Amino acid sequence: MWLAITISFYFILAAVFLVDKYLLTQKITSPKLYSFFVGLLGGLTIFLIPFVDFSLPTISQLLLALAAGALNIFSLFWFYKGLKDFEASRIVPGVTGILPVFTFLVTFFVSRGAAVPDPRDFLAFLILILGSVLVTKESGKSASLLSLKVAGIAAFFFALSFVLMKYVYLAQSFWPGFIWMRVGGVIAALL
Repeated sequence: MWLAITISFYFILAAVFLVDKYLLTQKITSPKLYSFFVGLLGGLTIFLIPFVDFSLPTISQLLLALAAGALNIFSLFWFYKGLKDFEASRIVPGVTGILPVFTFLVTFFVSRGAAVPDPRDFLAFLILILGSVLVTKESGKSASLLSLKVAGIAAFFFALSFVLMKYVYLAQSFWPGFIWMRVGGVIAALL
């Protein structure tokens, strides 16, 4: 059953990336504007407050959640910029190949070296990165340096956002953390 779910997930994800690519090249041609709308729509989550168990976090947790949401919008901007300017078959694997490296480095520095994977996990990590590199390889074609730069910037912001999200959810329950991160996304979108 897990294999069918996984394949279905990647099929849906591929469809989403193609829709994003279409919107960025045909309808909403500005990655800034597209990121703005995504961030602004995230603000609709405040209407969930009466229906969920919502609580106010501490100031430090609030700032952490707002930062995680803002960084997510910045990462989406760079991802959308890459989708608009380059082939989706180059940007998506580029981001997903570089993202684990940045996530590992950010986690390593935030945890002050405590989060070191065991050798088996590290081998899986290397295979994941190798697989992403092999997916982008095509005879006679390679990703340009500029596309890798954009993918790297997007991956770095995604990694920062994901690590901060983990710390938000360690300290808060799901709904308050989720809503405050979306508020951070609205603030970033307005900027």
